[in-house]
Amino acid sequence: MKNTTEEEIFVPYNIEERKGKRLQQIYKMLQQKHIEGDLDLRDMDITNLGKLESISGFLDLERTKITSLRNLKEVGEYLDLENTLSLFWDDIPEYLHSKIVGKTK
Repeated sequence: MKNTTEEEIFVPYNIEERKGKRLQQIYKMLQQKHIEGDLDLRDMDITNLGKLESISGFLDLERTKITSLRNLKEVGEYLDLENTLSLFWDDIPEYLHSKIVGKTK
């Protein structure tokens, strides 16, 4: 049996590859018009929501580079926009204002 050190056990492998696969999964999900449930995209390197128009649960966009919510028509629970520096209050459709957390005017 190989003797491994504690340092070797916790070395992350293929981080960029896993991140790329996760982004591809997200882009595929965002081709849907509706998502049933919640969607946590915080810290993901995305700038738009593709064809997504509605989500029945929450949508967490914290610390993303999102620039537009133009296709989004409905959020069932809340829309987390904390630290979305590329998205300004005036760019957010008024019908979504009551669902927003983490961002002020």
